[in-house]
Amino acid sequence: MSKIKEALLHVQKYYPYVVQVFYGIDQRWLYCGEGFESPIFGDEIDINLLEEAVDEVETFPSAFSI
Repeated sequence: MSKIKEALLHVQKYYPYVVQVFYGIDQRWLYCGEGFESPIFGDEIDINLLEEAVDEVETFPSAFSI
């Protein structure tokens, strides 16, 4: 499984409405639902996993969904 998908599924585990992630030119991420509603992450989210996913992105900006 790709790190991007793994990170997206990790976020979705705590925020089931999250179905997509966008990576901006500045390599920041935006995890959100279909209506672009975004969670505010707490300690439950493994930020290291999200950072590893960024390393796998080949082109910025990019979008992925599940």
